[in-house]
Amino acid sequence: MRRWILSGVGAAMLVAASACGGSSTTPLPTAAGTPYTDEQYLAVMCRDLDHLTDVLVTATTADDVRRAIQRFIDDLETVVPPPDLTTFHSEFIAYLREALDQPLDVITRKPPLPNEEVRRRLASKEPTVPECRRPTFFSTEPVAAPTP
Repeated sequence: MRRWILSGVGAAMLVAASACGGSSTTPLPTAAGTPYTDEQYLAVMCRDLDHLTDVLVTATTADDVRRAIQRFIDDLETVVPPPDLTTFHSEFIAYLREALDQPLDVITRKPPLPNEEVRRRLASKEPTVPECRRPTFFSTEPVAAPTP
């Protein structure tokens, strides 16, 4: 289950790790409206996916998970994704918003994915992004956990 969480939800995401006090090792664009490079986008995704995964493992309440999901949404809303990730980016934010009502759904619901070509491209770049310490759903296809 942890592998799915790492792959599906986390894996990977967010900007600035502000809640954790960490700093980014991948420079992010500062100009409003400037699309992120693949590496910058992965840095955000991997940071936030790691954070969400950690919260899913340690949370004692659904509100803990809800706060992590909201942080992820807030971070993603500041990102201008690479042009071929725009649709995925919007769909992923919508997926996270839907999870706010039932935050543990992120464990059992598959996230949206970019098309296969884009997934492969991003997966090939994950090893070059310091924030991508764990595999994400770009490099491994998430499998929804069975529902009881």
